[in-house]
Amino acid sequence: EARRKIEDINKQELESLPKNLHILYSIQYKELAYTISSYLKEKGHKIMRIEQVLGCSIIKPKADLLLIGSGRFHAVSIAFSSGKPVYIYDNKLARISEEEILSYKRKEQGKLAKFYSSNNIGLIISSKPGQNKDGEKIIQSLKRKYPSKKFYLFLADNINLQELENFNIDFWLNTACPGLELDSNNIINYQKVIRANN
Repeated sequence: EARRKIEDINKQELESLPKNLHILYSIQYKELAYTISSYLKEKGHKIMRIEQVLGCSIIKPKADLLLIGSGRFHAVSIAFSSGKPVYIYDNKLARISEEEILSYKRKEQGKLAKFYSSNNIGLIISSKPGQNKDGEKIIQSLKRKYPSKKFYLFLADNINLQELENFNIDFWLNTACPGLELDSNNIINYQKVIRANN
């Protein structure tokens, strides 16, 4: 595991954080996350939980969130899905703004609209442990819900977005790493489609 070298933390900025926090970190920042957690506890903050976050993590926040790392897309996605204030720390403290959340929401709504108007839908399934889903079961569920659409299953260990362009697919549903969605307006997470229709 590559680790980010700990630099001096900005104590004054960190002390301005809410008193109850749920701390998230990407693996390179693990040591820094625990250093910050210890410092905040000394200053009277209550750390409700501290955990590593991955692109495919489902976060159930216990309090306002502090993400220690450089992946702003994680922070915006978490702010959108959790409804909680999200702060991000990478040498300096920032808060995910309402504008960023609204922009993310508009993109998601645009993708949903594109899904609804598409006929040929590709379902991306990863064979990697922790990401793999039962594609056949998901497709059967989608066929019942959207009988006018055609669904195709794509199973791979490594997903190459350029290779997806070789198929006559109008829109892609992703059950693998959510990071895929950031690079294409034709991909949305399968769970977001399900949530939007329940």
